[in-house]
Amino acid sequence: MRKKRVLTCTPVCFKGDNTFFARDSGLLSVGLQMNGIESRAVMPGPSMCDDDSRLIRADYTNLSDAAWWRAQGPDAVIFFSWAMPQYTPIAKAIRASGAKLLVFLDSAGFWSPWSNGTGWFEAQWDACRRKRGLAFGLLRYAASIARSLNPSAFDRPRLEHMNIADAVTVTSPLVLERTKRYAHVYGFEQLERRIHHLPLAVSMHMRYKQQYKRKKIICVARWLRQDWPEKGPKLLLTSLDRFLTKHTDYEAMVIGRGATSLRSAPFYPRSLDDRNLRFLDYLPNKELPSLFADSRISICSSFHESYHIASFEAACCGCSIVALQSPDLPALQFLAKTNGTLASKETPEAFAEALSKEAAMWDGGLRSPDITARRWQSETHADKVAAKALEFLNL
Repeated sequence: MRKKRVLTCTPVCFKGDNTFFARDSGLLSVGLQMNGIESRAVMPGPSMCDDDSRLIRADYTNLSDAAWWRAQGPDAVIFFSWAMPQYTPIAKAIRASGAKLLVFLDSAGFWSPWSNGTGWFEAQWDACRRKRGLAFGLLRYAASIARSLNPSAFDRPRLEHMNIADAVTVTSPLVLERTKRYAHVYGFEQLERRIHHLPLAVSMHMRYKQQYKRKKIICVARWLRQDWPEKGPKLLLTSLDRFLTKHTDYEAMVIGRGATSLRSAPFYPRSLDDRNLRFLDYLPNKELPSLFADSRISICSSFHESYHIASFEAACCGCSIVALQSPDLPALQFLAKTNGTLASKETPEAFAEALSKEAAMWDGGLRSPDITARRWQSETHADKVAAKALEFLNL
């Protein structure tokens, strides 16, 4: 009997080395293979010297050609397209080839003011002012509102893109609710039934092996200057300063590109020099599990993230999380329901208090790293996510 063949596709050119297969569409392809499925990842762009052998490169002309897809022989394609209208020709070509199509959406679900109401306006303004400041942010915000007044310009093309698919998946229950409402408001009732919850895949080596968890906090993100408006390093550092001053038995690590440069940031509290805090610019993905497994609490200080994969990787290693209570962090609201504490306000005082509450949960024996790890491994490990995707595709 012929093996089923399912391809994953990202319509943006990235490096195609082995690190591509540690997350997102590359990792999902690995998960499909673990389910006995023949799978490779497809990506546009010229071949690179360090491309992994599991990668297929193609130009946009081929990706938009049903004959090219037919020649690849897939039973289905999982397309990480964000439902962007510019990638609709690719979605149409996949379906015209005879393959089934699953469109994977990594989004917070703030699609339109017509379906999200005031939440859309709040989310748009928050993102615009953080990224561009008050003056330019206001101009961008006004442009977003103007565009939203013409649904045929973007909303309907985006929903038509989704409607091509046999299944559409989103990364959290809250986004599932928002996306189904979006489809309903614009009259795509048939699409509603084909939208499902499917988390981003977490690598199988993210595990907890009964290690002793120290009084340690870990925060993994990208800390380059252009990421500051989203990642909230000022909130992170001022909150850690408050927490570590009070909890001198705790240590903390901040990891990710640009982490060490935070020491020279204008908002860096000099009192942190006396705290038990380390910065690390780079750590290979394979070394992260031991650090997560060694830590109790994982922090996300971001103001908006559709998912935040590092928090789910940490959960698979038995960590609890601390993040902001925000509709702009839909997946973390889901994760924290049983496995963390959310700060009620965007202030260092509130965030440090949330950290203290979470530390008290550990001290009181109310956190079980083993139960936490088993629960999130069963939901987010690559093989489990791939199995769920196959179920949605009826394969």
